[in-house]
Amino acid sequence: MVQANSAAPCQWLAPAARSLRLPLVVHLHASYLTRSRYVCLLHLAHRIVGASQHALTGLREDGIPPGRTQVILNGVDAARLGIPGQGLRERLEIPQDAFVILAVGSLISRKRHHLLIDAVSRMSETSHLVILGEGELREPLEQRVRELGLSKRVHLPGSWPALASVYADVDCFALASYKETFGLVFAEAGLCSLPAVGVRGGGVTEVIEDGVTGLLVEEGTEESLSESLSLHLSALSQNEAQRSALGAAARARIAREFDGKRMVEGFHALYDQLVAVPPAQRGWSSIHLTPYLALRSRLKSSPHP
Repeated sequence: MVQANSAAPCQWLAPAARSLRLPLVVHLHASYLTRSRYVCLLHLAHRIVGASQHALTGLREDGIPPGRTQVILNGVDAARLGIPGQGLRERLEIPQDAFVILAVGSLISRKRHHLLIDAVSRMSETSHLVILGEGELREPLEQRVRELGLSKRVHLPGSWPALASVYADVDCFALASYKETFGLVFAEAGLCSLPAVGVRGGGVTEVIEDGVTGLLVEEGTEESLSESLSLHLSALSQNEAQRSALGAAARARIAREFDGKRMVEGFHALYDQLVAVPPAQRGWSSIHLTPYLALRSRLKSSPHP
């Protein structure tokens, strides 16, 4: 059998697999626009696995048969995360009694780190934000930090060598990302007993259970998002009991539903199932036309330039 890890390789592997009557699995970690779904020939795959329900939304709207899609949630390596803190506060000169918020992600527009920076500007001076990652928006973000007078409270140290050790040195996790497909760092933080704050949408709601393992804010304008993030984070900073309860619930849920062994077993069972399908049912004659008829209908109803 053959497995494509993301959509792009599928455009070559799908015709090859169909011609050789080999089962093809495509593992999607992101959602794709309509054009990309068809150009990459995703509908020719024998099985499409999403890292979340959100990753499969477009394909299901295309009319792909339900039996050809499934979700296998990403697994988190508990052993890798069982590392004690390694002095993040000392290295960044953050007071031991400060409330520290951690964000992890590339410094790109989709992560919307500037909203967290704005949120911290509304919070108590004992609140600090650490953003780990590199990217094209480093300079604009640093400029925003300076403009808000937050140079001593917002820290952008770049990439961190032992990321797993950082979770033990902070009080909560937060990201303002726009429609994360899964948000593995939310799961990692949860397994380290950290409450998380995120924006409702995409696959984030599949990782954070609002009010149980973390807190979600509603999508909106930048002003409303910044204010909501500030309110949620401020509430956590003032309520250690709530942080502990959310963190404990997050650890239990992630360990139960996002276990690495469970992920491996899910793919093992899928491979066994697909390899057992007779080769005659894997060729070109077994293609389902529903997605292509749906596309034809869309094109006919669309206004032409």
